[in-house]
Amino acid sequence: MARFVPAFVVALAIASLRCGDGTTPPPGASQSAAMRPARPEPAAPLEPEAERTLYRIRATLDPVGHSLEGEEHITWTNTSSSVVRDLYLYLHLNAFRHEETLFARGARRGLRGLSWRGAGSIELRSVRLDGVEPVEREESETWVRVRPPEAVPPGGTVELTAAFEVRLPPVFARTGWDGTFHLVAQWYPKLPVLADDGTWELRERHAHAEFHADHADYDVTLAAPPGWTVGAVGREVAPETPASGPGEVRHRFVIRRAVDFAWTAWDRFVELREELDGVEVRWLYPAGADRSLGRQRLALAAALRLLRGWLGDPPYPFLTVVLPPAGAEGAGGMEYPSLITTASSSELPGYRDEQEVVIHELGHQWFYATVATDEAREPWLDEALTTWITGAALDAIFGADRSIASAGPVGIGYFASRRACWRLVDPRLPVVLAADEYPSFDRYAAAVYCRGALALEALAAAVGRDRLLRGLARYVATRRFARATADDLYAALETECGEAVDRVLRVALRARRGFDLRLEEVEVRRVEDDAELLAPRTGPGDRWVTSFVVARHGAPVELPLEVEVRFPGAARRGRWDGRGRSARFAVQSDRPPEAIVLDPDHRALLDENLLDNGWRARDPDPADGLLDELLAGFGGLLGALF
Repeated sequence: MARFVPAFVVALAIASLRCGDGTTPPPGASQSAAMRPARPEPAAPLEPEAERTLYRIRATLDPVGHSLEGEEHITWTNTSSSVVRDLYLYLHLNAFRHEETLFARGARRGLRGLSWRGAGSIELRSVRLDGVEPVEREESETWVRVRPPEAVPPGGTVELTAAFEVRLPPVFARTGWDGTFHLVAQWYPKLPVLADDGTWELRERHAHAEFHADHADYDVTLAAPPGWTVGAVGREVAPETPASGPGEVRHRFVIRRAVDFAWTAWDRFVELREELDGVEVRWLYPAGADRSLGRQRLALAAALRLLRGWLGDPPYPFLTVVLPPAGAEGAGGMEYPSLITTASSSELPGYRDEQEVVIHELGHQWFYATVATDEAREPWLDEALTTWITGAALDAIFGADRSIASAGPVGIGYFASRRACWRLVDPRLPVVLAADEYPSFDRYAAAVYCRGALALEALAAAVGRDRLLRGLARYVATRRFARATADDLYAALETECGEAVDRVLRVALRARRGFDLRLEEVEVRRVEDDAELLAPRTGPGDRWVTSFVVARHGAPVELPLEVEVRFPGAARRGRWDGRGRSARFAVQSDRPPEAIVLDPDHRALLDENLLDNGWRARDPDPADGLLDELLAGFGGLLGALF
């Protein structure tokens, strides 16, 4: 999920920019000609496979009442090692039932820049287990417990049928309606994850948290009015029963190995189909959004090629991309298996917001849809990884110095903007907390998305991006279509990146703060006695010796560091391997230095204070003082960005 950075950060960063020259990826980005809409192919009903849960769902949309009538048949197998006595069903839409739910209280002050707009709900009208009503039924805020007449042994299978009614909220938090536009997400009764020991991993829906699910199979038939366009997770196939009721048309979608199912319906969608790097892409967008569509098509084409090369094949050979219309921004920037939502208009000139969103949500096809993780307890496993891969792709497509904003000669790199997000919101929170442990969504986003991506970029700075990418590819291949934890990620990364995972990444993720690199004990002296030289003189002028200490305070992130000593018309570099807390350097030269600079390539983005990273021989003039004040006042934003 993307589109979370507080508006004031972005506005301050690019207030002076105008529409720039960097909106098109370089030549070579794959793109095909548009395809005609495909006719649904006949398909037999999906049958249960390999002990995965199978959802067969039928639902009818009432676009006037913004409601659904649904029927569900679930085939579920107990894959744990224990007897299961109770089943649970999530009823996530009840988080919208009123403004005092756990979710609504957390979202009361706004969520991802938007505000609560109204109520929604899901009513479970009936439920039967193997054709029999459950012995007990207990409802909580966003789940219901049902007890089968008999306990389910390991390997046992249950057929669960349910009838339900959904009332969609005005669009907010990636579900709901605006006018006739509908995005329907978290809308059906859904089983939680069952752990290997027979424990259900169950929790109420929290405003900061997303979801946790097993890969399952879906065969879903949706009825909408004639003339409406329906897009959904999966591939559209011919309905099992072609005949429809009066005033409705049925659309059927099937998919295997998916962690969720969502869909959209609107009577004003414009549709475009094309093939990009072997993936059938279906674009659904509002009229007038052609410029946004063009920017996203080019970015998606380039990113698909990159991510396939880095992480392996995408999980599905088809993808639907939805650009919500104006007024339905709450539906934008969200990921589902084979379906993503983006944006339909650029927020600021010169800013690559649309390209960032489409690449970020594409990245979730690997870190969420392929490798499933607990997004409530370990949210960084999908969001930090996806944010980092988004930045790597944007750097590769547009250039690292202008990968998030570009206006003529001025550019801003993506990872520098993540540093600004982290520093300006709250630099004190670690990345590895559960979602509900963060005091606000902005602080959650700053830690999980921004600081999490910077921690991964620190590992890349230590070992090289190629090795980090190989580690991520190993992680995806090892846990493809399975659940994963942080330990699975660490194991894959350690194979490719070695001990730097412990020395850099783990420390950066867990520390309460970043670190502060400082230049200390600078001494420049002209040596009169050759015995004081560092090495034999090579010329009569080699009588200057410069010594200094590079120290790291705060989190012990052992990140290798470049140090540059600058002379008129020349420069010398040294490198600290990051071990320990400090290192002493000395340079012999034929003239005194003009400046000493730590991290001249700006790789140490977790450095909290940029004001103590350099030394100048001359006294600062008023302009230097003003710049220092700006740097201090804005938490290093200008230094991070430029």
